[in-house]
Amino acid sequence: MNYDVLIQPSHEDQYQGTVLNWPELHVTGKSEQAVLETIQQEILLRLSRGKVVQFQLPAINYQISATTARRRVSRLVVSEVGNLLYGDEPTLQLNQRPCWCVPIMLAYPDRGPVGQVGMIDVDIETGELFVTDKLLVEIKNNAQQLAKRTLVTTT
Repeated sequence: MNYDVLIQPSHEDQYQGTVLNWPELHVTGKSEQAVLETIQQEILLRLSRGKVVQFQLPAINYQISATTARRRVSRLVVSEVGNLLYGDEPTLQLNQRPCWCVPIMLAYPDRGPVGQVGMIDVDIETGELFVTDKLLVEIKNNAQQLAKRTLVTTT
C-alpha cells in the first residue's frame, strides 16, 4: 500500500506578519515513516534554498487508516448514491483539520473505472465523513452526467 500526502500552501500561514508562500508538496511512500522522512528532507531542502521561512507539520493522531477511510466512503456511496460507485485511493491532506480525501469513482462491471465524480473527506482522528445531502446529490448528478457521456461515446 502506498501512502499519499499532499501539503497545500495556505493564505493563513504567516511568520512575523509575513504571508508565507511555497509550492505545493506531494509525497508518496510505502509507509507513514517513509512519507514523513521524505517530507522532512523536502522541508530541509527548501529551507536551504531560502524558499520556506517556517514550516510546521501539525501533530497528527492517525486513528483511521487510508484503507479504512476508503472502505467507509465506498459503503456510503454504494448505499446512498449508487452501486456503480466506489472510493478510490485516498490522499492525506494536512490542512487545519487533517483528513483523508477519498475520490469517488464511477465504474462499470464490464469496462472498469470511467472517471471521478466527486470527493469525500474523512477525519483521520475520528473517522467522521464530511458529507452533506447536497454533496451526495452533487455526486449523483456528476455520476449520471458521466454515465450519459460514456454511453454516447461507446455506441
